[in-house]
Amino acid sequence: MNGKDDNMEYSIDLTLLLQELLKYIWLIIAVAVILGASGFMYTKLCMPLEYTTSTCLYVKSNDNGAVTNNLNLQEIDASKSLAETYIVILSNDAIMDVVAQKLSTICSQEEIDSYFSTTLSDDGTIAIDPRSVLKYVNFGTVNETEIIEISATTPSPTISAEICRIIADTAPSVINRVVGAGFVETINIAKVPMLPSGPDAVKNGIILAFIGLVLICGIIILRYMLNRTINNGEEFRTKCNLPVLSEIPTYDIEGAKYKNNVLHKYLPSLRRKDAQARIAVGTILTDKVQFSVTEAYNMLRTNLHFTLSTQDSNAFVVSSPLSGDGKSTTAANIAITLAQTKAKVLLIDCDLRRPVQHKMFDVDNKKGLSSVLTGQSFDENVHKKVYQTLDVLTSGPMPPNPSELLGSKNMEKFLSNVKDLYDYVILDTSPINVVTDAMLLSKITTGIMLVVRQNVSTYDEIDRAIESINFVEGNILGVVINSVEENNTKYGRKYGYAYKSNPYDTSSRSRHSHTSKA
Repeated sequence: MNGKDDNMEYSIDLTLLLQELLKYIWLIIAVAVILGASGFMYTKLCMPLEYTTSTCLYVKSNDNGAVTNNLNLQEIDASKSLAETYIVILSNDAIMDVVAQKLSTICSQEEIDSYFSTTLSDDGTIAIDPRSVLKYVNFGTVNETEIIEISATTPSPTISAEICRIIADTAPSVINRVVGAGFVETINIAKVPMLPSGPDAVKNGIILAFIGLVLICGIIILRYMLNRTINNGEEFRTKCNLPVLSEIPTYDIEGAKYKNNVLHKYLPSLRRKDAQARIAVGTILTDKVQFSVTEAYNMLRTNLHFTLSTQDSNAFVVSSPLSGDGKSTTAANIAITLAQTKAKVLLIDCDLRRPVQHKMFDVDNKKGLSSVLTGQSFDENVHKKVYQTLDVLTSGPMPPNPSELLGSKNMEKFLSNVKDLYDYVILDTSPINVVTDAMLLSKITTGIMLVVRQNVSTYDEIDRAIESINFVEGNILGVVINSVEENNTKYGRKYGYAYKSNPYDTSSRSRHSHTSKA
């Protein structure tokens, strides 16, 4: 099995993307609520109140100002055109200079310093800068008619009204001098507003909440697109084109050093360090695991049985791209699960560098595989019936040349002999991307069962492992995904059963340890 097609392009599944967003729904809601509340409170407590008032001017195109009873469309259009011209003139310095001069005499020095910027006039006195007045004023026509609306919004209700009044009083003379056509008439005098017009705390809160929502969703989507770790089984099948034999749910890890770190959830490197730094190891016999875990291993047993039924050998390798993916735990647990069917199972710890199977089953490691390969008897080194019909051959003393020993004729001859004695022979090896041990053994077995860990193993690591297996023309039996979140597993989602103690625990040992270092 070649695994991932080199010509296959990765695509983003919108359903998986939506699932990723739903995983962080509470974070999204929290960010939106916090930013929205912050915007609301900042507006209420820190931003100054604003007061808006307005005055309206009616534009007439009649040059002499005579009132006509019957206005025709041509005169109305002319007034509308003049209104646009007048707006440009009203926002010019010619008007704003007058407004600034009069405000200088009306406003107190404290108001001038607070609301306006100042400039030095020709006579050497300090005056209000006209441009600082213009920022408070807005000009426009009412519904595209010949009526001009002048509105002013300032922190002071009195100043807002004065600005509108000064502009309305000054406009006719300036317009007549500059344009010389038509005239304006004040419709209403600006009143001092009694209630503030802003700022709108609710509006600002909604805007900030929306910005926060977009920002956090954008970060999650970007992280998802850049994330190269396994998110779920469906995604893995699509990207790697490999059969998933089972998805093993996650359960509590004893001895994790980084689990309480705030970045633990977001950094695969910390999660891998967790897997490598556990102070205890164990199997489903010694761990208190939920029903979904044991059922996932039962599914693995069933799928493995069908897979091996088409092969010409009953011996297979269990390995992973890197350490910390849970290969040794998976090897031990599938051996136990197979033994529960009364099949004769031999588990061999071929990880001669960092062996853990003797810790899994609490047996001695003073002798084992290395002893058998150097001439000692198999029967004297194997641990018989560590669980029902399961025999375990530990790694034994560490040799100076592990790879050469595993690739020797003695290993091939030994494996050929034990395959006739057992229904299943499981070889737990070193990680594929670290040493070549798994590749050497894959050539004398039916293939490799690849173990990966969700949110830890990256597709780059998996691709490299697949390439290494394909290079030696090895066979990938399938993939086991470890540490799958409960809501992504079949049994946890359907039934949600959980036991306080493991129904398969027939051992008197009571140590509460968890997944392996390897």
